[in-house]
Amino acid sequence: MEDFPLQIKQISKLLPKIIINLQAARLIDEARPGLTTSQLIVLLSLREKDTAIPVGNLTEQLSISFPAVSGIVDRLAMEKLIKRKRSNKDRRLVLVELSGEGKMVVEKLLVTLEKLLSNVLTKMPLKEQETIIKAIEEVFKFSVILSRGDQTAQK
Repeated sequence: MEDFPLQIKQISKLLPKIIINLQAARLIDEARPGLTTSQLIVLLSLREKDTAIPVGNLTEQLSISFPAVSGIVDRLAMEKLIKRKRSNKDRRLVLVELSGEGKMVVEKLLVTLEKLLSNVLTKMPLKEQETIIKAIEEVFKFSVILSRGDQTAQK
């Protein structure tokens, strides 16, 4: 257990480097020039839901302020990447969903990412590919725990 603080330091140094190495900005720019990371995160969140959701849900899901999400939503609507509509049940509620163009942008990004991953993974032995996939699955589980603010790691 003495190495635990060292492991935390190592992870905190590696995660930002991983983010930089993934060159997300380049991938985003290939999908839609001028799209920001924040805008992409909103588009990806909407893709996950695959239905119109209240803007307030985005603020909770992304842990950012309502004014910040509102600004992102405004810009995405101007770019015709999302559609806004009023709820039939509560006219005060603004719902957002991906437009057809928004879906195409997200799909283009995912195809580009898949090609990049394919180029790298196919050059590795199968055992290494499996190890990387398992490691990424664990990193994903770890990210879920971090996003919830859980104090204990659960399996």
